[in-house]
Amino acid sequence: MSSIVHLEEITPGMVLAAPILNRYGQTLLTTGVVIDEKHLLMFKTWGIKHVTIDGEAKKSETSPEISEDLLNLARNHIKKRMLWNELSEIENDLFSAAVERIIDFYATNDLEADND
Repeated sequence: MSSIVHLEEITPGMVLAAPILNRYGQTLLTTGVVIDEKHLLMFKTWGIKHVTIDGEAKKSETSPEISEDLLNLARNHIKKRMLWNELSEIENDLFSAAVERIIDFYATNDLEADND
């Protein structure tokens, strides 16, 4: 099982589950590469904000638990704006990344769960 991980949560030793491409479609790193410090710098240089990691993504120890209500709110927020149903693993990953982004937005802006 792979998962999309934000740049801030990527740590050395994680393994890529998908290749990293630049904006021109050129492969920067291939699937299976073990991430080290120089890769983290490269991600920042190329503006890469997320990567797909093999296995369970490491959660930040400071990340708060997400309530089921907030998770459902974020899912509904994204579903209202999507014009398609996710059919493939890539589309599921995009949906998951969008949900995480909405949850981060709510957490960062200290919004109540009933705001949409």
